[in-house]
Amino acid sequence: MYFFQDDIGLLVQHAQNNFWQFLILPQAEHFAPLLHALTYLELNLFGLNFYGYFFVTLTLHILNLFLLYRLLLLLKFHRHLALSLSMLFSINLTFVEPFLWFSAQGVILANIFISLVFYHFLLFVSHSQKHSLYLSCLFIICASFSYSTGVALGIIFGLIAAIFGKFIRAY
Repeated sequence: MYFFQDDIGLLVQHAQNNFWQFLILPQAEHFAPLLHALTYLELNLFGLNFYGYFFVTLTLHILNLFLLYRLLLLLKFHRHLALSLSMLFSINLTFVEPFLWFSAQGVILANIFISLVFYHFLLFVSHSQKHSLYLSCLFIICASFSYSTGVALGIIFGLIAAIFGKFIRAY
């Protein structure tokens, strides 16, 4: 395992700028301050040891699986089906790139935050927990600051949540 493609550009960008400049500078046309903050932390913890970055990516992916499982349970999926679907997601090819290309960790970060948006919005709809609506709004901002796809995914999941919200009220 090694650094390649945008990883090298991200490492060079980090070396040439202070933390605050690095945080707000777009990288490969993506404005992703949360990804840059994670990269800054990883570089300070692991230096140029790629395995540390891989471990962080693996940990984020496992967190994603857990959130998917919890989300499916909230949608009233049977726990065995929720677990099976989560395990199927674990081998999803969407996340092959971030495992080998650490500058794509923003995809996983955005997905974590979108899952949290969806989860908390469903809590708000089904249990009228006002704080969950506020958390949902906070997490959509975090998703959009993790990777540019977070904005589009947020809109898509927001529409899905609105549709499922109507079904939840019918129960």
